[in-house]
Amino acid sequence: MAYLMLKPQVMSFLDIVTRFDDELLELGEVTVEVDSELSGFMIKDAGIPQRTGLIIIAIRSPKGKLRFNPGPTEQLSPGSCMLVLGKPDKIEMLRSIASSKKKD
Repeated sequence: MAYLMLKPQVMSFLDIVTRFDDELLELGEVTVEVDSELSGFMIKDAGIPQRTGLIIIAIRSPKGKLRFNPGPTEQLSPGSCMLVLGKPDKIEMLRSIASSKKKD
């Protein structure tokens, strides 16, 4: 397992980024479930930033490959996990969108 060490300058930057315009922003992790409305769509077609205002920082594929700053043609495969930055309620909104449509 790799560990990330952050320098003080980076921590200061993250403090500024996560406290934008008197709003508290969070980093969140959202998994695309198999039957969700996002499954199989490209980022540009899913409209995540437009629908939620979230910034997609990275996507981890189901096989574990991490891709930072994913482009608009990156596909949201079932089981892929997005690292997003934004308001906590919008992260929860994305979790709901990315969850399975089928309820048992």
